[in-house]
Amino acid sequence: MSFKLKLKAEIHNPSIIRRPLRVTTIESYVANGRSPEDLCLIYPDRQDRAEALLSINWGAVVIYDQATSPFKGQIIQVTETADPLEDGDIIVTLNNAVYIVYKQCSDSNTLFLTERCDNLCIMCSQPPKNIDDSWRINDALGIINLLDDDPRTLGVSGGEPTILSADFLNILSNCHEKLPQTQLHILTNGKKLSDRNFINNIQQIGHQRVLWGIPLYGSTALEHDYHVQSRGAFNQTINGLYHLETIGQHIELRIVLTMDVLNNIEALCEFISRNLSFVSFVAFMGVELTGFAKRNYAQVYSSITEHIPALVSGVNILKLNRIQALIYNIPQCHLPLSLRELAVQSISDWKNEFPNGCDSCASKAICCGFFESNIYHKSGILIKSLNGINDESYIEVKEQL
Repeated sequence: MSFKLKLKAEIHNPSIIRRPLRVTTIESYVANGRSPEDLCLIYPDRQDRAEALLSINWGAVVIYDQATSPFKGQIIQVTETADPLEDGDIIVTLNNAVYIVYKQCSDSNTLFLTERCDNLCIMCSQPPKNIDDSWRINDALGIINLLDDDPRTLGVSGGEPTILSADFLNILSNCHEKLPQTQLHILTNGKKLSDRNFINNIQQIGHQRVLWGIPLYGSTALEHDYHVQSRGAFNQTINGLYHLETIGQHIELRIVLTMDVLNNIEALCEFISRNLSFVSFVAFMGVELTGFAKRNYAQVYSSITEHIPALVSGVNILKLNRIQALIYNIPQCHLPLSLRELAVQSISDWKNEFPNGCDSCASKAICCGFFESNIYHKSGILIKSLNGINDESYIEVKEQL
């Protein structure tokens, strides 16, 4: 189920300095001993210790009732019905809103470094903006410093994070130093990685717990460059992949299943098998129908059910060459049984939904569900309730007609 990352709030005595704050209970504050200036206290229901608590120099205090706390610093009064902030969440306040930049209970947390990008992908779910958002680097460094324990995973994304060059390397270095056990998942188009000096800097940092998620949309420059709308991108990305391999990094090759990709999926899998067999695995990804993908729907989207034979063939080509394949963002009922074992719960929890008809499905617990945007797209969605995890039925072409 999706949840809100932005909450409406009245901000009293707002701080003039933008910085992330870690949400805390009084019990966690006592146990961890972190500086109160870095913390946002959840104001307790019991107010017998209110005077003593509010004499502490908190970064902020969050309240949910209508009474204004007698705190002299920043007060966050949440004004909408939503799941409450939790101990360990990290927030930023801005313009009468609270932005949750790290959710303690989530496995989908990401350091979003920039909205800028040097590609313009026709199916991009978050179209880039050519703006100065350098403040995001300070936010990211602040988030890293506020994490007490090493989270299991942490994403790094944009936009295109590597265009930040030295700032990106600084983020990578800080993660390596302060979160050494955390698996980083860096999403990049790979073009900057064709720069040997940049690769040497990455190697010098020495972070080995990194998975580089890099897209490839065709076996030729014409196909790939068309998707990313950037001439020369194919050669740069391929060189970047080879450079990562030379320094022993792990690679997730990401293939968004657009109409053109699906029409050429077997040739692409042959290319990967012959030229990129060193990747850790290949991820076939369903399209998220928002951003440019929504605008370019007629050119981008084709139902996966119309291409199942070709996808099965492509997966088999990879399997014969000992390359692991996974399937992201495609529900269990849209795949034949032979492909379901490759499907993973891949959709970030804050934008993940299941229609009501999924409640009776035996595979719901292991299914990725749908992007929220896909459910509400004008094209609609089809679902089939499976009777068991080995149910061989699935949504076929005839059901799409």
